[in-house]
Amino acid sequence: MALEQGRIIGYDIKRMTFDFTMIGKAATIINCTISSAAMDQLSGSKRTMPSEREAQFLRLLIRIFHHHLR
Repeated sequence: MALEQGRIIGYDIKRMTFDFTMIGKAATIINCTISSAAMDQLSGSKRTMPSEREAQFLRLLIRIFHHHLR
């Protein structure tokens, strides 16, 4: 399935997740979420501050995108 990057929704502090979308076939919007723990594991960091989550997500975007393609 060919996926394209959608839009960034942002960090949900209550759920400790970062939400974003991807676009599938026929312009289908796919809601996606990655946990704070998963992003920290990918980046090799611990306890990233909520205010730093979007920058962390953007640094990891290619790795996260490829992970969703599996």
